[in-house]
Amino acid sequence: MRSLQKWMAVFVVIVVFTMLMTGCGKKEESAADRGGSPGETYKACFITDGNLGNDFVDLIWKGFQNLEQEGWEIKCIEATDNSEFADDIRSMASEGYQVIMTWEDNVSQAALNLADEIYKNYPNTHMFLLDTYVDHDKPNCTSVSVDPFESSFVAGFVASKMTQTKTIGWIGHTDVLKIRRFRDGYIAGAAYGDPEVEVVYSFTGDYLDPTK
Repeated sequence: MRSLQKWMAVFVVIVVFTMLMTGCGKKEESAADRGGSPGETYKACFITDGNLGNDFVDLIWKGFQNLEQEGWEIKCIEATDNSEFADDIRSMASEGYQVIMTWEDNVSQAALNLADEIYKNYPNTHMFLLDTYVDHDKPNCTSVSVDPFESSFVAGFVASKMTQTKTIGWIGHTDVLKIRRFRDGYIAGAAYGDPEVEVVYSFTGDYLDPTK
């Protein structure tokens, strides 16, 4: 499970920054299109409700550091209080950050709630909602999610071929959509590998405590 999460985070970073670099490949033209001036500084901010030192957060931040090597100005905000999210997003937009990336559902929801306001006041700012499953019609927001079903399917298939008891287990942290997709892929893979294998699963209810 932990290795699957790492690969998921790596893939999210690759997808997002490929989108960024493709969209900003011609810097002078992009600046003109956005009403800016050639040679302006590109700024990207990462707002997360997790702390640096977490595998996911560190992998995403590493992508930002790669942008810094390309001349971007970057910033990481570790916002652990829900009441801070909206103010952080407004602050970064007002400081000219053309790219704001949010990680986890709570921060991303705050970004969606502010999308119309940000678009009106800061039309040059675009917000990427990382690892968030949500449908929306906001022109200044892009949801970036990687479906874990396929990778978990492989894990379930392998487990079904290795078990000697015809019973295998799966443990997730919280019962939310993206984690249920891990579970469902694992169960489907196990059933494909051996329909007689039983999958026992549970949620700990706490994504911060892997020991639990």
